[in-house]
Amino acid sequence: MSDNSIVPAIGDDTYDALLTDLRTIISTGRGRAAAAVNAELVMTYWKVGERIVREEKRGREHAGYGTRLLARLGRTLNQEFGRALNERNLQQMRQFYVTYPNANVLRSELTWTHYRTLMRLPSERRVFYEQLTATGRWSSRELERQITSMLYSAPASPADPRSWSPPSRNRAALQRHTTRHSAIRICSISWDSPARSPSVT
Repeated sequence: MSDNSIVPAIGDDTYDALLTDLRTIISTGRGRAAAAVNAELVMTYWKVGERIVREEKRGREHAGYGTRLLARLGRTLNQEFGRALNERNLQQMRQFYVTYPNANVLRSELTWTHYRTLMRLPSERRVFYEQLTATGRWSSRELERQITSMLYSAPASPADPRSWSPPSRNRAALQRHTTRHSAIRICSISWDSPARSPSVT
């Protein structure tokens, strides 16, 4: 007797409902996993930057100490962890800590790529785009586009970014873009693959 002969039949409606529930559970779990991975990655890079700055302060009486330190660390860590920890990226992590010395202000909605972009901006503009990116769930590409379009200096831009929303003709397109990008990032995490050190992108 085959296994199928002892399994009770399931109606299409029941099966569809079960499938919907399972899809929701899996999507939600993957989304939380992606958010957890991102938050840990951002905090790891902040801690790396903090430790480098602390060491630089210890040797600041020696001219060029910080530059030589980063070069040496980059060579060593690049061999052990890959290009995510090369000299250039270590410099960015150092700048990350200098720009955000208080880890409590880091936002869970923002990725390392977001922060790399935001660090290039003056303080006032950075805060403006941080708020919009977090509340609008902008991808890093959308953030770059908004910065390039000089949204901050536009006449219609409010002093408080929390009161800003995209023009109605662009709002739907922006939402589709953000949703699609988020889905791609979430699905890129494979639970069946062995854990690997994430790269800096």
